[in-house]
Amino acid sequence: MLLIHPKNWWRSAFEVTEPSTETRFLLSHRGFKEGCSFKLDGDRYELRRQHWSGGAFLLECNGRVILRAHKPSAFKRSFELKHGRERFTLAADSVWSRAYVLRQGSRVLGRIERTSWWSQRAEADLPEDLPLVFRVFVVSLVLLMWRREHGAAISGAS
Repeated sequence: MLLIHPKNWWRSAFEVTEPSTETRFLLSHRGFKEGCSFKLDGDRYELRRQHWSGGAFLLECNGRVILRAHKPSAFKRSFELKHGRERFTLAADSVWSRAYVLRQGSRVLGRIERTSWWSQRAEADLPEDLPLVFRVFVVSLVLLMWRREHGAAISGAS
């Protein structure tokens, strides 16, 4: 289980904690760009888009691409991920839900959701046998999607 807490009210940084291993680190967004960075076990990780105009989401460790997520449709809240030889899908649980579900084939592996409707705190219940870096990559993608949805809601309200 990963616990996600915003560090400030404008959602530019989140503290991520894994209570079972007492691991704690800061996940910082990259301003107006879609991406974020974090340090884990002395390594620097950066999530960014493949091109300035879009493309896949890449997770780099010290400048080397280690994970990739492809968004199959601009109109769906989902990603296709590959970790080694395994393939995963990360998608919104339903049209109305803000929760995301990680699947391998048709099997549900875990979910990421806010702890309450009005809070920015979230929990990621993902299998601990998946590497921590992969789980943080999944959480980062969900936080980016929530950030997009929040921006769309604000621009639609004005």
